[in-house]
This record gives sequence, C-alpha cells and structure tokens, in this order.
Amino acid sequence: MPRSLFGIQFVDFFNIPKVRRLQTLSVLQWTLTFLFLGLIGAFIFVLLLLSPLAFLSAAYLIWYVYDFHTPERGGRRVKWVRRWRVWDYFRDYFPIRVIKTADLDPSRNYIFMYHPHGIMAYGAFLSFATAAGGFEEMFPGLRSTLLSLNYQFLLPLNREYAMALGECQNDAICFYSFECFKNRSF
Repeated sequence: MPRSLFGIQFVDFFNIPKVRRLQTLSVLQWTLTFLFLGLIGAFIFVLLLLSPLAFLSAAYLIWYVYDFHTPERGGRRVKWVRRWRVWDYFRDYFPIRVIKTADLDPSRNYIFMYHPHGIMAYGAFLSFATAAGGFEEMFPGLRSTLLSLNYQFLLPLNREYAMALGECQNDAICFYSFECFKNRSF
C-alpha cells in the first residue's frame, strides 16, 4: 500500500520486483555520482592533505598536473567500467536504446548530436559512454566518445571516473584536428 508524506504518495520499495529495484538503484547511483563524486573527491583530497597521509594528495597532485591534458586528447577509457552490469539496469529503467538507421563507414569520423539532452543527459551518457546502449555492436570499428563540459575533468575522482567511461572535454575538437581521432564518433 502506498505511503503518504505531505500529500506525496510513496511506493513500498520492498514490494517492487527485484529487477525494478536494481534499475531504480542504478539510476540513483548515476545521479548521485554525477552530482557529488567531484565534491567527495575534493573533500578527500583536502582531508588527506591535512593528515599524516598528505603524501597521497601530493602524489595525486603531481599525477594531475602531469596528466592534465588527457581529457582533451581523448581520455583514458577502461573497458570493464564501460561494461559494468549497473549500466544494463540503468538502460532498462527508462528504457533507452540506440536505433541504427544506416551503416557507417568505420574509416571515417562522425559527430552525433543529441538534443535536447537535459542537464544530466542520461540517454547520451548511456548510449555513448557505456557499452549498454549497444553502439559498439551496431557500429563495429567505430569508437564512441561522449564530450562533456570541461568542469567534469577538474575535480579528483570525478575526472578519473569520466575518463574511465571514455568521456573527453567538449573543446577537444577545437584543440586537435579530427586526424588525431581516427575512427571515432562524438
């Protein structure tokens, strides 16, 4: 039976089928990650900086400076992060799917526009930053890259997470010619 608080009715979470609960939790996970992972990473960085483990913050800072331009150059995707099971539950919650309307030559570059995308761009994220959308199977030989705002790559943890998903800065096209991104789709 739905519960009510301030006139808003809530469903009893434990009476919902397990698969639907996992789908809901996967969307919650991504939403919280999107909103708070950067802040949590910055908080941990400062906390470590002020502790006896300050050398960890110093080591990360050196790495950050050394690796600063990687998001502009195509990121550092990690296949197993892009294939997490959580993304399948995320896809099925809405449901989100990529629809193929034409074959694409994998020796060329393509720009896919996704509009209107909203603030968090769930569909674009799932379709181009994870394997759950099926892009890799539909377009073999093409490598999808989701372009994101530059601030996504400024804060610790969030930066590494975004790059592991294969995201790169949206000004990457401005800094580097398409020749650097052979067989890529943005």
